[in-house]
Amino acid sequence: MANLYNKAGLVNIPVGYQDGFLYNIKPQDNTLGFRFNRDSAATRVNKEGLIEQVGYFGPELVQNGNFSELGSELIVNGDFATDSNWNVGTGGVITNGELVFSSQNTSGTFQTISHQVGKTYKVSVEIKSVSNGSVRLDLAGGGATTQNFSTVGIHTGYVTPVQGGSFFIRTNAFTGSIDNVSVKEVGQNWEFLNAELTDNAVILGQSDGSISQVGQTGILTVGKMYKLSYDILEDNGGNFSLAVPLTTLPTTLGSHYIYFNATGNDLFIKRSSSSTTTKTTFTNISVQEIQGDKPRIDYTDSLDSPSFLLEPQSTNLVTYSEDFDNASWNKFNSVGSSTPIISSNYGISPDGTQNADRIQVSRGSDLFDYSSVYKSITIPSSSRYSSVWLKSLSGTPTIVIGLVSQKITTEWVRYEFDLGVGTFTELSLGVSGAGYISGVDERADFLAWGYQLEAASYPTSYIPTAGSTATRAQETCKGAGSASTFNSTEGVLYAEIAALANDGTYRRISITDGTGNNRINISYHPSTNYIQSFGFVNGVLQFNFTLQITPSTTSFNKIAVKFKENDAALWLNGVEIATDNSVNTWANNTLNDLSFANSSSSSAESFYGNVRSVAVFTEALTDDELQQLTGPDYNSFAALAAAYNYTII
Repeated sequence: MANLYNKAGLVNIPVGYQDGFLYNIKPQDNTLGFRFNRDSAATRVNKEGLIEQVGYFGPELVQNGNFSELGSELIVNGDFATDSNWNVGTGGVITNGELVFSSQNTSGTFQTISHQVGKTYKVSVEIKSVSNGSVRLDLAGGGATTQNFSTVGIHTGYVTPVQGGSFFIRTNAFTGSIDNVSVKEVGQNWEFLNAELTDNAVILGQSDGSISQVGQTGILTVGKMYKLSYDILEDNGGNFSLAVPLTTLPTTLGSHYIYFNATGNDLFIKRSSSSTTTKTTFTNISVQEIQGDKPRIDYTDSLDSPSFLLEPQSTNLVTYSEDFDNASWNKFNSVGSSTPIISSNYGISPDGTQNADRIQVSRGSDLFDYSSVYKSITIPSSSRYSSVWLKSLSGTPTIVIGLVSQKITTEWVRYEFDLGVGTFTELSLGVSGAGYISGVDERADFLAWGYQLEAASYPTSYIPTAGSTATRAQETCKGAGSASTFNSTEGVLYAEIAALANDGTYRRISITDGTGNNRINISYHPSTNYIQSFGFVNGVLQFNFTLQITPSTTSFNKIAVKFKENDAALWLNGVEIATDNSVNTWANNTLNDLSFANSSSSSAESFYGNVRSVAVFTEALTDDELQQLTGPDYNSFAALAAAYNYTII
């Protein structure tokens, strides 16, 4: 097959992208690749089979996210190199580069330093020798003190002064020597409320415990999407939320990330519930804006043969798509049923993190007994589709999504429901244990994640939300190649594609002169399971192939249209299905643009679907070559990528 592709002027399979261009295998001048645009982030299934957000990320917005930044040294002569700057207390003396104490209590050795009330400081001392007693460090006259240190070595504490003043070295019957005393500000750019700083940020058990970025007015912009990532080093229990918006955060040990739409301008991480015995340690906190514009190489259909995914604009109308314990979700139970139990962040979700909620519901023996978690949403009266990922934790119960009964399995599945068209504008969306069999008690224990409701006639890729609706912008991909890439007098346009749905629209892949007057294309037709290919020369129709196909257009099909003077043909999956022997073609150098649309000058009838390969050949291939190109003997585009030493991402 690689030898056949030597006859191509352009070959594109999903192998990579950079600076808004989708790379071609041919031509290797990537300035001739497809120009891609999407003004938002979007999700894909990656090659590990996990759902992930795709987009260009802006610069880091959090300052000192790992809490390691240190201020300037406030102690002068901390190494006791000279007998100066210190007011040495009773029983102490500076000698031979150390501060030496005899065995007695002292009010302290001190020096006046410039520190700020409310700031956090890292203080340290090295005990060089000790035969009795202990030492502690005290900032501002007892307002902030460390524990007592009584062993040889370097000792560190973190203190927050409540008043200005001096730095003290206090001794308790201490006999020994110390060196290398240091005081430096830490925790810059952060504000701590019922929280403390060690080497990292520790939020204590009070319900209002929080850490927040300060000195950065408007770190977030309302309506924009961001990625928050962080590490949990210690967790003794308790729930936390991102305060803008109010979104529950996973707090198990390890690394976590979430995506959120900002509903305010400041960044807070706050404890949601109080417990006097708990504390949680955060570090490596990062926030970046997701700026969109990355093409999606998607592995939904195959982990071996990904496709380039193009979708129209869509909005998820569910405001908390992953947080079923949020107050915007309601719980209901009839008299004979139990109240639903929701355990947040109980299991690993399809995005690979522990953010799937456990839902336990039941129904009594009466036909109308049920319990549910539901949401009332004002929606348009147009077509709408809902979808949600579900995984049973016990058996294969029957649950209800919206008004549809569905048996779920013990594997993650995205269940999709066509809610049709209606005149009502209020709909209760529920995940319910209610069955329809009278006299049978039924229980359901399952994980739920990623609820989506779209004003659309088919489900699209997942759009995460966290406090507001979220919109994925439409995608365009245009302008590959040049006049030298194509042969206008003869050739073949080839694509391996699958439609997202039979949605009653035209979706075209076209070679043009940049307008609609001169073009040849492969299209999905509005009629169910119909494809179309036609050619216009100077605005005059030369051929038009419109046929219903088997299998469905939503399956992957290999389609090729051949053109040369008085010889046009359409091939599908190894079979010639239409011909026309009375056609004219274009003058040399007329066709110069390949786009996933009607033409590069218009977004009308843009192609939406999955693309495994698209190619343009500079000569009309023989029937044997067209059979090889479109037939089952063609392994996959992955083999083609391997032949050209490309790495699929």
